[in-house]
Amino acid sequence: MIKTRLKGQLKMRAELYTKKVLGPVVYENCAGFIRIPFENFKSDPLDSTRVHPADYSHAIKIAASVFESNSDNLDKDYMIQKVMENSAMLDELDIGGYIELLK
Repeated sequence: MIKTRLKGQLKMRAELYTKKVLGPVVYENCAGFIRIPFENFKSDPLDSTRVHPADYSHAIKIAASVFESNSDNLDKDYMIQKVMENSAMLDELDIGGYIELLK
């Protein structure tokens, strides 16, 4: 049934909802468990992770913090990709501070 609704491959998690493959509640519940392989400029790099789409803005803010003053000039996908390629970039961040911020 899903194969006939898709008419091709998924490029982003959001297509599960926008192409009416899943309803809003089912999409919300399963989106974090579905991974879409990342392809440059064709998909969202966060779709290949366990990060739930509802939390993408948090992941983007954390990645932007790594680049500090340059983040305004950088593409969000670029920042996410670089942090995913080199997670040691996150070592200098105050993760506890982010936890408090999200409470």
